[in-house]
Formats: sequence, C-alpha cells, structure tokens
Amino acid sequence: MNLASAFLKQVLELQDFESWASVRKQYLPSEYHRLFTEIDKHCEKFHKLPTFEDLKYELRDSSTRELLFAVSSVDVDADAYMLLQYLKNEYTQREILNSLEDYVDNSMSFE
Repeated sequence: MNLASAFLKQVLELQDFESWASVRKQYLPSEYHRLFTEIDKHCEKFHKLPTFEDLKYELRDSSTRELLFAVSSVDVDADAYMLLQYLKNEYTQREILNSLEDYVDNSMSFE
C-alpha cells in the first residue's frame, strides 16, 4: 500500500470532499496525476465526488482504469486527513531535497 492509493481510497469511499479540496496534484506521485485529473473533472461537472462505479464508467484509458482498480482494492485503516498530512510532508521533503541538490550543483560549478 502506498499513501496516494490509501488517500484516494478513503476520499472516494467516504466522499470526503473537505480532504479532496485540500489536496494538490503535486502531492501525488506522477502516475496518479491522470486519475487526479479525472476525479477533479467529475467534481467540476457534477459538484460532488465520484464513486468508484462512476469512475469505472468514465475512464477510457486502460492504465488509469487499472490504477483505479488497484486503489479500490487497498485496505485502509487511517483517515484521509492524516494521509493528506503524510502526502504533504512527503512532497515537502522531495521539494527541499531537489532544491538542495540544485543549490549544491550550482555552488560546485562556481568553484
């Protein structure tokens, strides 16, 4: 199980719109961006979160559909808010490490 799958499962299963409104595409790994976009489109169109059934009918891309099936089969005991905090922390760490790496690369090139 990974954090993104667990978060999406909880949000969709519990229809947790508050947590969904707080997540950003960048918090999720790149392989989840297409699924995020589809969920976001559904929210814009119908003003509510989709169910897994809704997404099964809406998704055309087979890889995104397989990802949805994987997300729906995850067993989760944590609440969406806590998972969102972990996703934010993971994103922040990744961005800081990338910034440090760029800084080190640039400072080394000046020597």
